[in-house]
Amino acid sequence: MRALGVFTFLLVSACAAIQPSYRDERFLIFNHGVFTSDEIQRVRAQLEVGTKALEKYIGPAPARKFPVVVNLWPGRGVSHSHHGQGAIEL
Repeated sequence: MRALGVFTFLLVSACAAIQPSYRDERFLIFNHGVFTSDEIQRVRAQLEVGTKALEKYIGPAPARKFPVVVNLWPGRGVSHSHHGQGAIEL
């Protein structure tokens, strides 16, 4: 059982090292390109603006809906989020 725990820890660590991400309480942003930290912060700021605007009209979002996963890919537009169940790609 301990070996399974060690294996899981190593697997998760390897995945985290391969794919840089930026996480806070509301968003988990994966950088699949060469975006700078300033660009990531600008995306996060725009996500906050959008979230606050939605909350103004519909009320606070349930905590279980967070974190929102955002994948940043170079050269792609906004993708569908699989009816609200998948990641948002910008």
